[in-house]
Amino acid sequence: MSESTLTLGYPDLRAELGAHLGYGRTTANWDTEQTATVESILQRGMRQFYVPPVLPGQSRSHSWRFLHPVTTLTTVAPYSTGTVSSVGTTVTLTGGTWPSWAATHGTLTVDETDYEIASRDSDTELTLSAAPGTAFSDDDYDLEHDGNYDLPDDFGGIEGRFTYAKDEATYTFARGVDVVGEGLIRAKRQFGISGGFPKIAAIRCKAATGVSGQRWEVLFWPVPNAVYNLSYRYTAIPGKLTSALPYPLGGALHSETILASCMAAAELKVNGVKAELWATFMERLAASVSLDSQATDATYFGYNGDHSDASSRELSQRTNYVRFKGTLYSG
Repeated sequence: MSESTLTLGYPDLRAELGAHLGYGRTTANWDTEQTATVESILQRGMRQFYVPPVLPGQSRSHSWRFLHPVTTLTTVAPYSTGTVSSVGTTVTLTGGTWPSWAATHGTLTVDETDYEIASRDSDTELTLSAAPGTAFSDDDYDLEHDGNYDLPDDFGGIEGRFTYAKDEATYTFARGVDVVGEGLIRAKRQFGISGGFPKIAAIRCKAATGVSGQRWEVLFWPVPNAVYNLSYRYTAIPGKLTSALPYPLGGALHSETILASCMAAAELKVNGVKAELWATFMERLAASVSLDSQATDATYFGYNGDHSDASSRELSQRTNYVRFKGTLYSG
C-alpha cells in the first residue's frame, strides 16, 4: 500500500523548516551548521508530537492510538534431536542443530543433570560453564528454554493480556495469559521450572549499560512446552526520521500537527519563547487528539445482564467492553 500523497515526510519537513529559518528549501545549499540545526529541531518536534503536552482541561498527555500496535510472540518447544558427546567443556551434537537460543536461554540436561551453557560456538558445538563429571558419549539429552523472551526493540509497555492463536486456546485458557507482577513468576519458579500452557506472564526490564537502549523481556509460567503464538498489544517507541525511514507515525491525517510541532520547536530554539507558533501547534494538537479519539471508538459495549441464565462455558466466552477517559477496556 502506497503512502498518501498528502503525508509530509522527512524531506518535506526539512524543507519547511529550512524555509522558515531562512536557509531556503534546497537542502543541498545548506552548510554543516544549518543542516545540524534543522535536524535537531525536526527530531525535537517529532518527540514533542509523539509525547504531546497536556491540553487545557485534560489531566494527562494524550496517548496516540497509532502507537499501540498488536504483534505476535512465538514461543519455542524443548529441543532433543540427535545425541551429544563431550570433551572437557565442549559438547558436540550429532544428528541435529543447536537452536539459536541455546546459550542465551537454554539449559542442557543429560542423565537428569542440568548444565549451564556458556556459549553456542556453531550449529553443532556448545561450551558449558563447567565440564561434566563424566563425559557424554552419544547420549540422549534435553535442551530446555528458560521461558524468558525478548520483546521488540520499540517496546514501551504492554496493554492487557496475551491471547492464544486460533486452535491453540482451550476453554481453560479462554482469557489468555494474564500479566502479573514479576515477583510472582520468580516465586513460582523457585520450586523448579515446569512446562505447559503458559497461564501468567510478567514484563521485566533487562539490565542495561548504556551501550544500547533500554530493552524489555517477558517471563512466562509455566514455561511454554510447545510452539504457541501469543498476540498482545503494546506501546511502541517511535524511531528517528531519516531519509531511509521518512514517514512519521500517524500519517497524512496528522501531518499538519507534526509540522506545527516542528515549527513550534524552531520558535523555541531561535527565539527562546513559546509564542504564536506554539499556539498554532496547540490548536492543531487539539484537532489531532479529537480525530485520534474517534479512530477506534467502539460501537458495542458488551452484554448487559446478570448472567444468571448462562452456562459456565458461555460465561467464559463473554467479554464486556467499557470506555473510560478515552481508553477501551475489556473484561
